[in-house]
Amino acid sequence: MTVQAIKINTTIWDNDKLVAAKQHPIQDLYSGALKKSGKVLMGLCPVHKESTPSFAIYSSTNTCHCFACGFAIKNALGFNQSLEKF
Repeated sequence: MTVQAIKINTTIWDNDKLVAAKQHPIQDLYSGALKKSGKVLMGLCPVHKESTPSFAIYSSTNTCHCFACGFAIKNALGFNQSLEKF
């Protein structure tokens, strides 16, 4: 059996690790305070400075979106990679 490897940021990930990383809850990677608002977790956007929470994490789909700047990510792996740029 051959394992397909995917190269991401000089790290070799096999398919199982890549799937696990994508499924990891985004809220576990978020370092700020989160407040539950219905089915959404709200907090300050990690990309820009703000005083009113406009950053939403949707636990049911493991996605996030900032309503102020438009920052949006579809999974935890993308969230982590995007924050490395800032």
